[in-house]
Amino acid sequence: MDKKTTPVLDGTVARRTTLTQCIGLGKRHLIPLCLIAGLIVFGACSTSNKTKQVKAHYSIGVAKLNENDISGAFVEFKKALELNPYDKESLNALGLVYLQLENYDQAKQSLLKAISVDPKYSEAYNNLGLVYVRLNKWEDAATAFSDALKNPLYAAPDKAYNNLGYSFYRLGRYGDAITAFKESIKRNETSVVAFYGLSLAHNAIAHYGDASVYLMEAIKLDPNYAGNTKKALEDFKKKRLKGTKQEQKDNADFMEILNY
Repeated sequence: MDKKTTPVLDGTVARRTTLTQCIGLGKRHLIPLCLIAGLIVFGACSTSNKTKQVKAHYSIGVAKLNENDISGAFVEFKKALELNPYDKESLNALGLVYLQLENYDQAKQSLLKAISVDPKYSEAYNNLGLVYVRLNKWEDAATAFSDALKNPLYAAPDKAYNNLGYSFYRLGRYGDAITAFKESIKRNETSVVAFYGLSLAHNAIAHYGDASVYLMEAIKLDPNYAGNTKKALEDFKKKRLKGTKQEQKDNADFMEILNY
């Protein structure tokens, strides 16, 4: 959450001005005006304390989320939002929790609220795109990922480009997918996801040589394989029997590309 230091400073300034006014107004006005000044300072301190509490609950929630304690994270983000219903970071994080719980309506609602608080909040747009991915709404997903990339200050554009690339790939827009994956690699030369995506996209347009080159680079960079194509092939065989039909086809394609 953004730091709310202004109310504290305003409270201090207001207190000094009011006390100066009290000195020149005599005893009849002295107590009421000074009491008002005290209330302003008290209100500012209360706001500051609430801000700290919101940040504390958010930080604990993120830690629990990283530990895969979904229920614990959910409780902490909810506590943060009880204190400030418009804390964009907690709204975004709660959206991720709902996404993991496969409660897509609540995930979407929380992320859209975060975006309403900050229309340039790239993280929320990216996560909203992931909700649409789960719902197989690829056009909506592509729009959300594109919106995430509109903010030049976005700290992780390579991830949004990867997600955008896969959205275009699912839509059959292979040229756009290739462009998006290459934009990701410009920002992160070791983006394993982008190299896998480039392999699939080139394979789809019968650029088999390029598909093979990119897949070999992905296997080289992937810490699960570290260049071991035999291990990768065995893994692709297992994954071909799991996941969605689209994911099964991806792994079948990887197996075919390894034979080129």
